[in-house]
Amino acid sequence: MLQVIGTESLLRLTAVVSVEDTSEMQCEAMLQPALPALPLSADQLAAILFARPVHATPVQQDVFQSFGSSPVKQMFVVDDGSAVTLARILSNQLTFKLLFGGEADTAYNVNSSLIMPFFHLDSLANNSCQGFLPVRDKGDPDSTMPLLSGTSASLRSDGVIRSMDGHRLLLKWEEEADVLAAAVEDFKVKTARWSKLYYGQLPYLLTFAAAKSHIQFYIIERGNVAQPQDCWPKDLTGDMSGRAKALLAAVNLHLILRTVEKYLPQQVLPVNKLQVSCNPQGYIREL
Repeated sequence: MLQVIGTESLLRLTAVVSVEDTSEMQCEAMLQPALPALPLSADQLAAILFARPVHATPVQQDVFQSFGSSPVKQMFVVDDGSAVTLARILSNQLTFKLLFGGEADTAYNVNSSLIMPFFHLDSLANNSCQGFLPVRDKGDPDSTMPLLSGTSASLRSDGVIRSMDGHRLLLKWEEEADVLAAAVEDFKVKTARWSKLYYGQLPYLLTFAAAKSHIQFYIIERGNVAQPQDCWPKDLTGDMSGRAKALLAAVNLHLILRTVEKYLPQQVLPVNKLQVSCNPQGYIREL
């Protein structure tokens, strides 16, 4: 004899299985593999900077559908519930509203498209977390470089990413309200000298300039600080394709800056502040 199972009984028989959020592990996989060395040229660096991660890049379903038939859709997958936190971080980067006002709006666009995703990914990763420190110039007197030039112009970059100790410079950027060229000129003024005491064996410094929705990556080569070399592409945030490239850059910056650290001196002392540093070889420096 057949027995009809009522709704209440059916609910008791149906197990609700919750999917575990493995965002940390998936983020860790996205930030692999580590680079053995920095690429030799700007073109090779750009190829790494905008390469698709080996691991799938999860986003929320509505964001995935918004790609339509765009080729960038192939770079992403819909989160199945196993990477809720990671998908939210990546989706927020792809959907924030661009602002087109003054330099403060440029700073907002840079933060939303590159810096905050980079910072969140570093914080979310387990073994690959480096404790990178994105810092903006707020007139802080504690600096690893002189604060003013001979003409009293600021030598501080608009923003930098430092190592976890806060001393070693890994990347810097400049922002302007309207044109990228003005930001590039700031690179030339603020990188007047290349000191091995500060940059060690680093072959070039990775930088980017930003204005409105435009972001352009550059390298400043050792021995040629007056001629920054650009790394394609220029407009990283203007449309969904550009947003996707900016997101790839945020992911791959982590790989690149982890490698940059290997070239820098282990001991770098800030100026304008008494510091005592014990070198691994046993001697002590004061500044």
